[in-house]
Amino acid sequence: MEIHKFDKTALVFGATGLVGRHLLQFLLLHPAYREVIVFSRRSLKIDHPKLTVHLIDFDQPASWRPLVKGDDLFCCLGTTMAKAGSKEAFYKVDFTYPHTAAQAALANGTNQILLVSSVGAEANSVFYYSQVKGQIEDAIKKMKFWSI
Repeated sequence: MEIHKFDKTALVFGATGLVGRHLLQFLLLHPAYREVIVFSRRSLKIDHPKLTVHLIDFDQPASWRPLVKGDDLFCCLGTTMAKAGSKEAFYKVDFTYPHTAAQAALANGTNQILLVSSVGAEANSVFYYSQVKGQIEDAIKKMKFWSI
């Protein structure tokens, strides 16, 4: 990844998952980012001078929306149907939470969003997982970020 602007703030949702953990390490080491702000429901087992962690309740966005201020939003939120336990719970984690985070970031002046999705994401897919991934991609594309 080549980044040209420096002194940036990264916002990360999903830093405790497989992709998010690796992303977090990358961002903390990258010289373009002076601050990395993580929004998580559980604490991280990492300490770094560039790192700020906000422990949040994703179901209470009014309490964390004002904190979503930075240059780049990295969204790695996601689960599996097995972990979620129901279609409704899966939708909440894979659509509602990323969409709410993106809305908050955009409202607070964030320039771009980097969204982890899935191969085969398609809103009209016969597979529910792919449908939801396609729906979040389509919703994000309609937002006015300068880069997605």
